[in-house]
Amino acid sequence: MEDLEDLRQWLGAPQLTLYGESYGTQYVQTYAAGHPERVAGLVLDGVVDLSTDQPLFAVEQARAGDDVLAATFARCDADPVCADAAPGDTAAGYDALLERLADAPVTPPGGDPVDDLTLRAAAGSSTSDPYSREEFTDALNEALVGDVSGLDELGNAAGGGPDPSFSDALFYAVECQDYDVVPQGGDPRAVLDEWLDVSAQQGIDQLRVGGSYYGDLDCLFWPGSSTTPDFDRPAPVTDPPYPVMVLNADTDPNTPFVGAEDVFRDLVPGAGPADAAVVQLYGPHVLYGRGDPCVDDPVNTFITTGQVPDRRITVCRW
Repeated sequence: MEDLEDLRQWLGAPQLTLYGESYGTQYVQTYAAGHPERVAGLVLDGVVDLSTDQPLFAVEQARAGDDVLAATFARCDADPVCADAAPGDTAAGYDALLERLADAPVTPPGGDPVDDLTLRAAAGSSTSDPYSREEFTDALNEALVGDVSGLDELGNAAGGGPDPSFSDALFYAVECQDYDVVPQGGDPRAVLDEWLDVSAQQGIDQLRVGGSYYGDLDCLFWPGSSTTPDFDRPAPVTDPPYPVMVLNADTDPNTPFVGAEDVFRDLVPGAGPADAAVVQLYGPHVLYGRGDPCVDDPVNTFITTGQVPDRRITVCRW
């Protein structure tokens, strides 16, 4: 946060208009909480609610991923081309295929064994945007009529080893310090048991793609997890001295729609500068810059003029 303030001072800019996407929404909200007088406007795209603690966010992510997969199945059923590729209810076909592959994995020519875990990996890695959802339903339809090569490519590649373009160490070095996952002096193992209890209570393991819930378990045992002093995340902003634009898809498994709803709900209408939201139905994780004028035009206007749309909530469709 203070690095950004140093940059502002170096630029000699009295104020900054800040755009943050996904994790960046945490960053710009934190800066705005610490230096509200230095913010001319805030655009939050793929929103993380700073007041949501890590276990609750993990539950929201898992449920959102499952909901997006259900929406993907429903969209295939409603599309004649997709529906005709493997006639029948897509969700039921997925569930039946999951059981079959668990009992009898299938290996395509020149490929790796495709089992139930491969299918789950393919589904879970394909929910972030409509293009990958379509690619997944194509592979699913092919598998339902006997060809699992598409699932092999999507599922086994998704879980087949480290990604040379991504550093898990750097990710956890940041992620594990953003939340007090273990209270100072606490027992990581005891916190793990609490997380597993929440998983059982929320039915996470019964979801079609609930694996994201466990993504931050490494943080329980990350260096400093129990010795770093506890801290408070910034309180929700309700009456900022700057206008805010909130962007989110209702089918976003990475930063679930509920986070954008919570942040926007806290912005009390009429209590300060005007605020606005853009919601894209069946859209991807992060909306701006994908070429949809329904999304891009109001954001460009806001960034260049500071003016929010006349309509407080704009609904776009993918």
